[in-house]
Amino acid sequence: MKSYSLFLHWKQGDDLAEHVDKTETLSSALRSWGGDFERRRVACEKIATALDGKKIDVFAGTHVIDLSPRTKKAREACEQLVLDGFLSVNDGEDS
Repeated sequence: MKSYSLFLHWKQGDDLAEHVDKTETLSSALRSWGGDFERRRVACEKIATALDGKKIDVFAGTHVIDLSPRTKKAREACEQLVLDGFLSVNDGEDS
């Protein structure tokens, strides 16, 4: 069964450090970093809307979120989310 990965956030310290390097103050860095969270919140909402009512198994580990659709409608929704840039297809999975 094909599965899909959702990536929203990896290492908070690394993420903040990137913003600190690109801005002049901690406050600016925090505001910039907060913008990333807002974009992730919007992405979560779009994904939730697309998958609402679909039968999907989820595995949420420390560094990974994998979604495994159980129906054709769920698989089609995941494929559209791949095209929209919100999910990626896991390597080595059967079609």
